[in-house]
Amino acid sequence: NMDFREFYFKLCKKYDFNFTNVFFFVDPVYINSDDTYRRNSNISWTVKDEEEVYNMLDEINKLGGKFMLTNTIECNGVKNEQLEMFSQKYKTISTDCDFYGCSYQRKNNKTREVIVKNYWHK
Repeated sequence: NMDFREFYFKLCKKYDFNFTNVFFFVDPVYINSDDTYRRNSNISWTVKDEEEVYNMLDEINKLGGKFMLTNTIECNGVKNEQLEMFSQKYKTISTDCDFYGCSYQRKNNKTREVIVKNYWHK
């Protein structure tokens, strides 16, 4: 594992990737969630980190690369407004999942997970 900035800016940009041949799957820490991963690894994920992920994906899109992002627009009733705005630019699919019994920290079922991608299927 490495920080997305390290991967993208130090590797992708340094070696002049042909982005049209690269697929990026991005599953960042969910800023609107107090999930187990975040608590157990002492991950500090900020609004700035969230913004940088979206900026990176916009740049990947401009360079012809394909990406898929998974995240939650709403988790336990807490909205991720940055994701909501970002997702309007791309194809967004709701996973339509119930999270009952899935995780002990779920306080209610007001969780909406989405897939955001910049490519289309026929």
